[in-house]
Amino acid sequence: GTCGFACNGGTHACGSVCARDDLPETCGTRCEPCPVPANARATCEGGACGWECLGGFVRAGDRCRALPRPLWPPSGSTVANRRPAMRWSIPDDADPMAADTVVEFCADRGCAAPTMTLPAGMGRGAPAMDLPRGVVWWRVRAGGLSSASWPMVVGGPENAASPRPTAAFGAVPDFNGDGFGDTVFGAPFASPPIVLQYPGARGGVGLLPPEAINAPDPSLRFGAALAAGDFNGDGRVDLAVGAPTSTGSASRGAVYVFFAGPAGIGTGPDVTLDDPVGGVSAFAEVVIAAGDLDADGYGDLAVGSSRARNQGAVYVYRGTATGPSSTPSWTLSGPAMNLALFGGALAAGDLDADGDSDLVVGASGVSDFTGRAYVYSGSPTGLPAVATLTLQRAEGGQFGAAVAVPGDLDGDGYADLAVGAPAVDDGTGIVLAYRGGAMGVSVTTDVLRRGEAPRGDFGGALVSAGDMNNDGRYDLLVGAGRLNDFTGRAYLIRGDGTDTLGLGATAIAGPMVTAAYFGGVLGAGRDIDGDGFDDVLISAERNRSFAGGAFIYYGSVAGVGRSTEIPSAIMGGRFGYALAARACVRPFWM
Repeated sequence: GTCGFACNGGTHACGSVCARDDLPETCGTRCEPCPVPANARATCEGGACGWECLGGFVRAGDRCRALPRPLWPPSGSTVANRRPAMRWSIPDDADPMAADTVVEFCADRGCAAPTMTLPAGMGRGAPAMDLPRGVVWWRVRAGGLSSASWPMVVGGPENAASPRPTAAFGAVPDFNGDGFGDTVFGAPFASPPIVLQYPGARGGVGLLPPEAINAPDPSLRFGAALAAGDFNGDGRVDLAVGAPTSTGSASRGAVYVFFAGPAGIGTGPDVTLDDPVGGVSAFAEVVIAAGDLDADGYGDLAVGSSRARNQGAVYVYRGTATGPSSTPSWTLSGPAMNLALFGGALAAGDLDADGDSDLVVGASGVSDFTGRAYVYSGSPTGLPAVATLTLQRAEGGQFGAAVAVPGDLDGDGYADLAVGAPAVDDGTGIVLAYRGGAMGVSVTTDVLRRGEAPRGDFGGALVSAGDMNNDGRYDLLVGAGRLNDFTGRAYLIRGDGTDTLGLGATAIAGPMVTAAYFGGVLGAGRDIDGDGFDDVLISAERNRSFAGGAFIYYGSVAGVGRSTEIPSAIMGGRFGYALAARACVRPFWM
C-alpha cells in the first residue's frame, strides 16, 4: 500500500526524480557530478566518469597542464614589420631559462626545420633579423611542450637599426593552412542560398574545384556577409557567414561559424550566433574578424546590426578556446537618432601599435546622412562603452559608409584608417585617410582621392589591397560601383611609404557591362597563387541579369596584373554579393 516510482531505461532515481545515466552530472548511478581536475571538462561514457582537458591544456597524469601559447600578433593577421613585436605565454612549471624554451619561426605549419629562433623566457620579444616577406608560421616551445603553429603574413620595408612600431591588421583566409590564400563567395539570393570556396593554388584559382557550404536555414540570406579569422586560437583561420533575415521570414538573422581543420572548412556550422534583438535589425549584414580586441590570444568577431532599434548596434563576441562566446561580450550602441545606420560598416586593426586591436564603426546615416565614424580602442579589459574618438566631416556625404584599415600607407610603422563618403558632390564621392600613431588615430584628414563623376559612389567600398607589387608598402582598393549607370569601376591606391600617403590611383575597368555593379563589393588582398604578390577580389554581383560573378586581379611588379573571371551559373543568385572579407553594408540607397 506504499506509493513509489520506477525510472525508465537509461535513467536512475536521484531523490524524487529520474536522472539520465549518460550525463556527466549524473553519470551511471551517481547523483552528483563527475569529479574533474582544474582546466578540464567531465565526460560520461558507458556509465563511467571521465574527463578531458580544455583547449590550451594537455593531460599530464591526473592533471591538465597548460600548453605554451602564442598571443600576439593575432593568428592569420598581417604585420607591417619585418621584425614584429610579439607576445606569448609559457607554462608556470616550465623553466624560462631552459635551452628548449624558444619561439620558432618556420616556412610551413609543421615547423620541422625552424629558420630562426628567439628565447621565449620573457614572454615577449622580436626577431633579431628581418623575417622574409610572405606567410611565416611561428610556435612556442617550453617544458617539453609545443603550442600550435600560428601563421602571420609578414610585410613592410627592410628594417633599419632602430625598432619600428608593429602594425597588425586583417586576417588572410587560408582555411586549409597550405600557405595559399583562399577565396570565398556568397550567393545569398540563390535558391537555396549558398557559399562557394575556391582554394588557392600555385598558378591561381580555377585549378581546383570549388567547395560548397550550404545554408543551415534556407529562409535566411546565408552568405550576405563573410569574414575570416581564428576564433578559437588553434592557428587555423575559420569562416564566419552572415545570414540576415529575409523579407517575410519568421527566423531571426544569424551568424554561422565554421571551424577550419587540415582539410579546410567543415560542412556544418560549429557555432551559431542568433540576433539578440530580432525584427528588422539588419543583424549579420556586416560581419568582420575584429582581430584581438582584449589581447587574450583569441580572435574576436564583430557583427553589425545597422537597423537595431532603428539606430544601429554592434555586437562583439570574444574568441575562446571553443570559439566565439555564445552571447555578446560587448554591445556598442549608436547615437539616439533614427536611421543612424551605426554598424553599417566595420573595420579593425591595431591603429596605435599597443598590442591589441581597435574597432572602427561607420554610421553613415547620422545627422540626415552626413555620417560619422567611431573608433573604439582595444585594451586587456576589452572595448569601452563610449567611443575613444569620433570622426566627422563638414561636407558629410554619408561619411562612414565604408571604413578600412589598409595597413601602413605612409611608412611610419602605424596602421592607418581610410573612410569613404560616397555621396559627396552628388555621389561623386571621396576617400579620406586618418593616420595611426602612438596616441591613436589623428583627427587630421588627408584626402586620398575624389571620384570621377556624379552618381559614381566612389568610396562606397574599401578594403586593404595588401601589398600588390611586393614593395613593402601597403595599398588600398576603392570601389565605385554606381559609376556609368552601375557599370562600376575599382581603383588601386598605392601606398608610397612617405608623408604623402599615396602614389595616385590605378583604375580597374572590369567587364564594362551596364548594371554589373563592378566594384560595389571588394575582397581584401591575399596571395592566392603563392608568387609573393598580394591579389584582390572585385565583384560584379549584378552581372548577367543578377547571376553575378567576380574577378581576381593578381598582383605584379606593376601593381595590377593579370585577371581571372569567376563566372556564376546561379540565375538571380547575385554570386559575389559578399567576399571574404567585405566589411561594409550597402549604401542606404541600394
